[in-house]
Amino acid sequence: KYWLELFSDENPVLNLPTDYPRGAVQSFMGSNIYEQIDISLHKRIEEKCKERGITPYVYYMACFSVLLSKLSGNEDIVTGTPISGRQSSHLSAIGMFVNTIALRSRPEGNKKFSELLTEIRDSSIEAIDNQNYPFGELVKKLGITAAGRNPVFDVMLAYQSFEMTDTSFSDKKVEPVALTTASSKCDITFNILPRKDDVVLSVNYCTDLFTEERMKKYAEMYTDLLELCLK
Repeated sequence: KYWLELFSDENPVLNLPTDYPRGAVQSFMGSNIYEQIDISLHKRIEEKCKERGITPYVYYMACFSVLLSKLSGNEDIVTGTPISGRQSSHLSAIGMFVNTIALRSRPEGNKKFSELLTEIRDSSIEAIDNQNYPFGELVKKLGITAAGRNPVFDVMLAYQSFEMTDTSFSDKKVEPVALTTASSKCDITFNILPRKDDVVLSVNYCTDLFTEERMKKYAEMYTDLLELCLK
């Protein structure tokens, strides 16, 4: 009931500018870029979140919503986000449970950023409370058909809530290596990965729609928004 009411009206389509025309069939060809967010900025974000009683995830999602609105002109944004965990103690299966939920935000031009933070906090809580409903079932119920697109959202944001820690084997320290990929599940996915000394921003994107140059520009704009929205 929650999900069907959330999408009871027409599902908004994100009109992001692309470098190449969108095909009739969705492309899953992709690549990644990696940027760094200064740890001092992340610490200030954490302090602001404590003051407002929200999580850093809410802040990063709100800034992502503003970025998408500025780029597309849309004021009704649907973003996918992965949720991991299990709510029922009766599940006997072993392993990690990951589901995808859709968050709907409305970053209107006349709205204060503080209001947007509150809205995203509340909608995130409601969505997480209803996460057990499989995303695939929602798609079937809505009956959405979109040529060349994902049926509900074209973009995702994933926030790693646990800080990446240093790992070593005996006296050998493990160094993370940026992996290359040739696939993309969505048009764009922003992955936020906090570490001890910085925050990694990994952007996965569809190479049949966007150039690497554009993605680097989007990552730069996002980092600027993270700073500007603290003021």
